Amino acid sequence: MTHTVVRGDTLGAIARRHRVTVRQIRRWNRLRGDGIRRGQNLVIYSMIPRRPTRVIEHTVVRGDSCNRIARHYAQRHSGGSATSRRAVRRSMTRLNRRLRCRRIQPGQVIRLEVIGPENPSRAVGRTNRGTLVNGERLVDGPGYTLMKPYVWGTNEVITHLLNCLPMVRRQRRWRTAPDVVVGDISRRGGGFLSPHRSHQNGLDVDIGYYLKTRPHPRIFRNVTSRTLDREKTWRLLKCFLETDQVEMIFMDHQVQRWMYDYVRTRPGWRRRASELFQYPRSRTRHRGLIRHSSGHRNHFHIRFKNVDSNDD
Repeated sequence: MTHTVVRGDTLGAIARRHRVTVRQIRRWNRLRGDGIRRGQNLVIYSMIPRRPTRVIEHTVVRGDSCNRIARHYAQRHSGGSATSRRAVRRSMTRLNRRLRCRRIQPGQVIRLEVIGPENPSRAVGRTNRGTLVNGERLVDGPGYTLMKPYVWGTNEVITHLLNCLPMVRRQRRWRTAPDVVVGDISRRGGGFLSPHRSHQNGLDVDIGYYLKTRPHPRIFRNVTSRTLDREKTWRLLKCFLETDQVEMIFMDHQVQRWMYDYVRTRPGWRRRASELFQYPRSRTRHRGLIRHSSGHRNHFHIRFKNVDSNDD
């Protein structure tokens, strides 16, 4: 296998991860010393199955400690073993150069690395006629509520959700913001999922809009110009767009109008809003990344790109 060096990597850390020795890595890659550079590809001959890893962000809450955070993510993603807890804790030190565990404060954002499933997933076929191989389930987390049980997606989609769904809560002024509601993604093995025509290969996700009503509903609710929280909804949408992995977003044409008018007021987005939204064009014009689809007055639908293009 090939290991791509990232910031903070050392030969010792790479060797421990793959259960080999530093001397072996030097020999396999003809290295004379311990110097490695970010982006460098190292050949690793290991019997340990290659597992995907993801870097996610955790927002500190009252009562958190580095050990508690490491234990929490190790249990959710890696089985909770002592080895996985230590790995998460080491990644916190590696990815946050100025981290002082005794001085972490509520609202502080800490980056950490967690191990994904042993068998990487694959989106096979099309979104309306496909399957999901080795799907990964979205687990409960801060900042969002799962409304449906069919929340299986590809590893890449789950990574984007884990990073973006808590995004609003990371803002200091929105620490007490309500949970956003997550609907269907796919069945564990993909295939037809009523009442959808898509959602068949782990690339489609239904997410509710942020509302100004209190208490915030835990199911999808139709929005109006008064109840739609444009600011928070845009913050969430922007996070997904910044992944550069969004293929399409489906949103009711009227809701597009309200979001379009808001986004145009944001610095640097006045012109870009016309490229992003189908509105103000008619709903029959196939332009823009965000397009009209009936039934999306109470939620928006994100379709991510398929990283395995051979299956299209």
